[in-house]
Amino acid sequence: MSVWAELKRRKVVRVAGAYAIVSWALLQLTSVLTGLLALPEWIGRTAVLLVVIGFPVSMVLAWAFDITPKGIVRDRRTQQNRFGISSERILLGVVLILTGWLLYRLEFDTSEPDRSTDTMAEISLSAGVPESEQSSSMRSQVSVAILPFENLSPDPDNAYFAAGLHEEVLHQLARIRDLKVISRKSVLQYADKDIGIPAIADELRVSSVMEGSARFSGNNVRIKAQLVDGKTDEHLWVEVYQRELTDIFSIQADIAERIAKQLEINFLPADRQTIESRRTESPEALASYLQAVTLDWGSPRDKDKALALLDKTIAADPAFPSAVALRALVHATSLNNTPGTVEDWRARNQRVESMARADAELALQLDPGQGRAYVALARISQYRWKGREAHEAYQAGLRVSPNDIDLLRGFAWFNSVAANHGYAIELAERAVILDPMNAAAHAELGQRHTFAGNWDAAFSAHSAAALLDPDYGVYRLRVANNEIARGNIASALEELRAASELIDESQADPELLAQLAYAYARAGSKDNALRVVEIISSMARNTYVSVGARAMSAIAAGEYSEALTLLEEFAVDVKSNEVIDGGFKSLAQIAANALADPALEQPNFREVRGKLTFRD
Repeated sequence: MSVWAELKRRKVVRVAGAYAIVSWALLQLTSVLTGLLALPEWIGRTAVLLVVIGFPVSMVLAWAFDITPKGIVRDRRTQQNRFGISSERILLGVVLILTGWLLYRLEFDTSEPDRSTDTMAEISLSAGVPESEQSSSMRSQVSVAILPFENLSPDPDNAYFAAGLHEEVLHQLARIRDLKVISRKSVLQYADKDIGIPAIADELRVSSVMEGSARFSGNNVRIKAQLVDGKTDEHLWVEVYQRELTDIFSIQADIAERIAKQLEINFLPADRQTIESRRTESPEALASYLQAVTLDWGSPRDKDKALALLDKTIAADPAFPSAVALRALVHATSLNNTPGTVEDWRARNQRVESMARADAELALQLDPGQGRAYVALARISQYRWKGREAHEAYQAGLRVSPNDIDLLRGFAWFNSVAANHGYAIELAERAVILDPMNAAAHAELGQRHTFAGNWDAAFSAHSAAALLDPDYGVYRLRVANNEIARGNIASALEELRAASELIDESQADPELLAQLAYAYARAGSKDNALRVVEIISSMARNTYVSVGARAMSAIAAGEYSEALTLLEEFAVDVKSNEVIDGGFKSLAQIAANALADPALEQPNFREVRGKLTFRD
C-alpha cells in the first residue's frame, strides 16, 4: 500500500483538514476578542503556539488510533507492521521537524511585510524611518510613554493643572539623553480611550508606560504616578505625592529619578538639581504658567492668549526661568507666521525680535539649561539667515535637552537649508520616533526628504501626516508637490483639489497661498494658479506679503523676470544684514527647487538660488 493510501486509510488526511479548519476559527476568534477586550498580546501568541504544538499530537493520534462503534481503539494494522516501524518513525520525524520549523519562525522571525504602496490610505505611519529605527530594538529598556494625567480636581476651572503638569514632566524628561520619551501630542490620543497598557506600549514602541492622576485644590496638590511594564502589564513602582503647589518641581525631579533608576540609565544629582532650580515660590505664577504650556502657543489662534498668561506669570515672578524661556519662544515663533499691515510689519517684527532675544538671554542667565531659550535664539538667527549663530544655538540647546522635539525639528530645517541633507533627515527621523502619532513630525520628515530630492520617501512621510490629520490642507498640498516631482500629475491635481477644499483661501497666510498657486502652475492648472495669485495681490493692498511669497507667486504666474528681480534684491539684503522677512520657508523652497521645476534650473535662476543661503 502506498504512503498516501495508508494516510487516507488511517484518516490522517481527514483529521489534518478538520484540525486546520478548527484552528483557523479558534485563531480568528482569539484575534477578535483580543482587540475588543484589549487583552494582552501574549494571549494571541499563546493561542498560536498551542495550535502549532497540537498539530503533531493530533497527527500521531490519528495514525495510531481509530474511532469505531466500540470507541477509540488502537489501529488493527499497527501490530502487523504493514508499513514498517522505521517508516512510521520517519513520518513522525517529518511532522515534528515541520512543527519545529514553524515554532522557530513564529518565535524568531521578526521581519515585517512590505508596506510600500502608492495608495495613501495604506501608508504606514512609520514611513520614511529606517527599519533599524523601527525594529524591536527600539523597545529597549530606555523607552517610556507618559500618559496624560487623569484630572481629579474638584473645581472644573483647575482642569489645566493635570494637563500642564503632564507637559512639564515630559519637557523635563527630554533632557535625559539615554531615555526615549514619547512626546505629548502622540500620547494625548490615549487620554479618553480604554486601551490596555501592552497595546499602547506596542503602538508607541516603548518598554514602559507611566500613568497617573492629579488633584489640585487651594494650594495643595495630590499626584499619583505609577510605572507599568509595557509587556507584562506589571506595576514597576507606584508613588503618591501630597505637597504644596510650588513643590511640583521637586515631584517632577523625583519622578524623573525614579524612572531613570528603574530603567537603569544615568540620572546624576546635577540633573535633579537642574529640574528643581526651575521652580518658583509663587503659586500665582505657577498656576498661570501651567495654563500657558497647555495651549497651542505656536499657532496665531492661541499665541496672544499664551502671551497674556506668560506676562501674568512673569509679573508675579520675574525670575521664573521656564516662563521667561517659553515667552521668548512664543515671540520668536511668531516672527515667521504672523502677518501685519504693510506699514507696521517690519516695525512690529523688529520689536518682537527684540523682546524674544531679551527674554531668551535672561532665561539662560537664570538657568543655562533652558532648551526653549536656545530654540528662540536659533529661530531669530535663522530667520535673519545668520547661519553660524543659528547653528551654535541649536547645538547648545541639544546639549542640554537632546530629545526636545522643537530643537530636533528646528535643527533639521536648518540643515536642510544649509544642504546638509543627510543630517537633516537623521534629525527628522529621530523626531518621528519620539513623536510617532504627531502629523507635524511626519510632515517635517517629508519636507527634509523633499529638499533632498528623495521624492518617494517624501511622498510616504507626507501621506502619513495626511492620514494622521486629514483636515489639514497643508499636508495634502505637500503630497501634491511630491506627486508633481514624481511625474504623477493626475494624482497631484486630485490632491490639490482636496487641499483647496480644506484651506480657507480668503483667510490663509499669503505664503501658504503662494505655495498653492505654484503647485497648481507646476501641475499645469494655470487658471487655478492665476486665481490664487489674484487673491494674494488683493491681500497685498492691506497686508504685508513677504518677498518669498511674492517671488513664488510671480513664478506661478510665469512672471520670471519679476521673480528674478525680487530674489536678487533679497540676496543683497541677506548680504548686507538687512533681512527681516516672513518668507523664509518659501525662499528656502525656491533655493532647493523642491518641486523639481525646470525653470529654476535655468542659469539665471541657478545663480540667484545659490545666493539664497546662510551668510556664514
